[in-house]
Amino acid sequence: MEKISIQNKLARQHDIFVSNSLICISDFGIKVRELGESKGIVREEFCGDETELSVRQLARIETGSLPTLSKAQFIAKRQKANRRIV
Repeated sequence: MEKISIQNKLARQHDIFVSNSLICISDFGIKVRELGESKGIVREEFCGDETELSVRQLARIETGSLPTLSKAQFIAKRQKANRRIV
């Protein structure tokens, strides 16, 4: 039976966690795009005056770029607000 050190075991668990986290993060943009499409909200309307998030940044996020924490928080707040309106 192969001996696995605690350090190696933790490293493997970390890799699995990071891998799963990246999958969830990469799905973020897809979910944002799907929610916008389902509500009929165009990017320009979603971004508003573009002080927090530009249309170009939103397009990049929707196609797989990872958002900063502040951008992700803004998007989450806008999605929550749009659910109340629609």
